[in-house]
Amino acid sequence: MRFKWSLILLFLSVSMFSQIVNTDYIGKKLDEAKTYYDASESQKAYTTLDELISNSQKEKNNFGYGMGLIKKVFYDIELGYDKNVAKEWAVIENLKISNPNHEKEIKMGLLWTKSLYFKNKEGGLSKSTEYLNEALRIAGKPPIKSSITAEIYYTLGSVKEKNNEYASALDYYQKSVQMYEKENEPESAGLVYVNISNVYFYMGEIAQSIQYSHKAIQSRKRAKDYENLCVQLSNLARIYNKINQMDSAIYYYKESNRFAQNSKKPETKFISLVDLAMAYHAQKDRPNALKYMEEAIEYGKEINRHQLYRYTRVAGMFAGYTGDEEKMNRYYEESYQKALEAKDNGAVRDWYGSLNFYYKNVKNDPATAYGYLENFHAYKDSILNETSKKNFHELEVKYETEKKEAEIERLAIDSKIKNLEIEKKNALIRGNLIEAEQKQREIEILVKTKEINDLKISQQNEFLKMNQAQIHSLEQQKKIAYQENELKERKIQNQNLTRNLGIASFLIVLISIAFLVNRILLKKKIEQKNLIIKERNRISSELHDEVGSTLTAINLISHSAIKDLNLEESKTKVQIEKIKENTQNVMENISDIVWSMNPDNDNFRQIIVRMKEFTVNILENNKIDYQFEIDDSLNEVKFSPEKRRDFYLIFKEALNNLSKYSQADFAKISIMKNPHEIHMKIKDNGVGFDLSTVKLGNGLKNMKMRTENQKGKFEISSNKSGTQIYVSFPYA
Repeated sequence: MRFKWSLILLFLSVSMFSQIVNTDYIGKKLDEAKTYYDASESQKAYTTLDELISNSQKEKNNFGYGMGLIKKVFYDIELGYDKNVAKEWAVIENLKISNPNHEKEIKMGLLWTKSLYFKNKEGGLSKSTEYLNEALRIAGKPPIKSSITAEIYYTLGSVKEKNNEYASALDYYQKSVQMYEKENEPESAGLVYVNISNVYFYMGEIAQSIQYSHKAIQSRKRAKDYENLCVQLSNLARIYNKINQMDSAIYYYKESNRFAQNSKKPETKFISLVDLAMAYHAQKDRPNALKYMEEAIEYGKEINRHQLYRYTRVAGMFAGYTGDEEKMNRYYEESYQKALEAKDNGAVRDWYGSLNFYYKNVKNDPATAYGYLENFHAYKDSILNETSKKNFHELEVKYETEKKEAEIERLAIDSKIKNLEIEKKNALIRGNLIEAEQKQREIEILVKTKEINDLKISQQNEFLKMNQAQIHSLEQQKKIAYQENELKERKIQNQNLTRNLGIASFLIVLISIAFLVNRILLKKKIEQKNLIIKERNRISSELHDEVGSTLTAINLISHSAIKDLNLEESKTKVQIEKIKENTQNVMENISDIVWSMNPDNDNFRQIIVRMKEFTVNILENNKIDYQFEIDDSLNEVKFSPEKRRDFYLIFKEALNNLSKYSQADFAKISIMKNPHEIHMKIKDNGVGFDLSTVKLGNGLKNMKMRTENQKGKFEISSNKSGTQIYVSFPYA
């Protein structure tokens, strides 16, 4: 009886175990691994996949086994553990799967991981595209609904984006989103929005880019994926930064920093603080830039951030901008010592570069800056030589590794061809010609792949030979570079002597310049004195001419008025009116002289104001309509007092003549400028006059004389339709 119950329990346990691995279980484990991986818990992700692979092996469920391996290979490639992927590909290729759709998914997944592997290799984009296109061919039309199909679309989009084929990239990204939504994976679709946003940005569609960026942010908020949320908030901030909307950029950098507090990655918070500091730096807000960089440094010390001394150097630079030299020197010294301890020549080079920039551009001290510049170039050249040799050795190791991987893949292909030959024969025996033809096509594809791999191995062997020659050449270059560095070191040692000679020469030049400047200033003072004397003489002459002649006229008219006072009242009234008119004229003339001498009236804006005031008084009082056209760019033109007065008096004389003699009811005044001259036109619709018969009066002669004194041009034209005066004055 006890034995019977034992058998029943054993049967039940086997039955229950056989039900573990099914489609739901596989999907659940893959999702669980993805959740761990997205949260940067890669070890737990691998453990979950190992559990799926182990249980699938026990139940001989090759679909679960294959999907687990595909996801594992994907993580290996993403994390850089891709040395043994060829072996895992060979295992996946040899899996036998009865369900046609499951078989398709495994083949598609295998091709997808191969595409990812080559996508990250130099010059591997075309090979990656071949694998992806083959995967889509297997997916069929319409393609099978699967997250693998969505991943293939996404990867194709990223390859197209790398090749700057933005329209195609956008199309594949959209297809990826649609497939994720069909598979009820909205959070995966949300991750693709980031790439769509980037592509729209590259295409110049900023509004669309921002729209999809917001979609990605909302998706990450719903998923509480704080790592990717912070990255996307920072990306959106960078978009606003690029279009110079700095307030929005800083807002989203701050949002990124706020959500970074919830992140499980200490690095996320550190980067968000650095981004915020650099945003304020771009806005030239140095105090805030320094504040957030200091916060980043303090937090970096807590998390033991790698190469923190590089950020300390930037903090020193910000401190220099704020004028806190004590803090600047402290940060620079700390950065320099840490870089030396780490033997980070690149950081030491940048340290010299920062101090060169500070002393040259901030302190305006080229002598001190020169010493830092010399050291900057010395380190730069040294690093270049070391890096070149390192790169050659890395390429050698890389091609040796790829050669071994190609040989492993070749063996896997040979094995696959043998299996397909057997399957083809079995299909022919069963009379299944379609299956036999399909197997033959697969054999032909594998044979071509093998030929390509053989060619690749041959090319790599040739490359390695060339690489050996290049390394030898590099050794020679290193010797030359070493000699050049020795020369630079000697140059740096002689720097103090050169600098002292430079300072001495500079002092001699400075004394010479001071002497010359003194002579020039003295000469200018004499010239200014002469100008003042000349101007005084001019004012004296003008006052004599204007005031003297007018007062003489007033005197004569007054005497005449006294004599006629008792004789004829009307005649006396006319003479007194003349006295009033002459008195008014002399007041206006003195006002014009004083106005022209006032330096506040140097710009053309003040000339226009005075001209308009005079126009209103003259034309409106005589019931003459007018139109005033002024070039706005005239406002910045400056005239000397003499030129300003001549220009204004010409205008004044022209309007006086117009109001007295033209009998016009409309006048048009236009003042424009070109790059060298100012043009003034005054036109009326009056009766005009005959230039050939009318003798020019003093007014017109004065206008012409004043224009010619300023090297300008004066023209007058008149007919029965009216009169036009044209004046051009050079100003530049």
